[in-house]
Amino acid sequence: MAVPTPAPIKRGLVRRLRQTPAVMTVIRGGIHQAFAPKKARYPFITYSVVTAPNAFTWGATEIRALVDVFAWSENSAEAENLDALIAEA
Repeated sequence: MAVPTPAPIKRGLVRRLRQTPAVMTVIRGGIHQAFAPKKARYPFITYSVVTAPNAFTWGATEIRALVDVFAWSENSAEAENLDALIAEA
C-alpha cells in the first residue's frame, strides 16, 4: 500500500492561490515554498508544511496536513490585506 504524501496538498494550495485573481494582482514576488529567494520583490507569499501525519482508519489511509502560509511585505497594512485575501481563498 502506498503511503500518501503532502505533495498533492501543497500543489492544491498553490493552485488555489494562483486561481484567486485578488491574490495574484497584489503579489509581485510570487509564491514560494519555505523560503523566498534573496531578491524576491515584495509582497510575496511563503508556505511550509508544519505537520502531515498519516491516519490509518478502517483500512483506508488519509493524510491531514497543517500548512503555514505567510504574507510578506514592506508595509504592514499591505501584508494584513494580503493575509485576509489568502484566508478568503
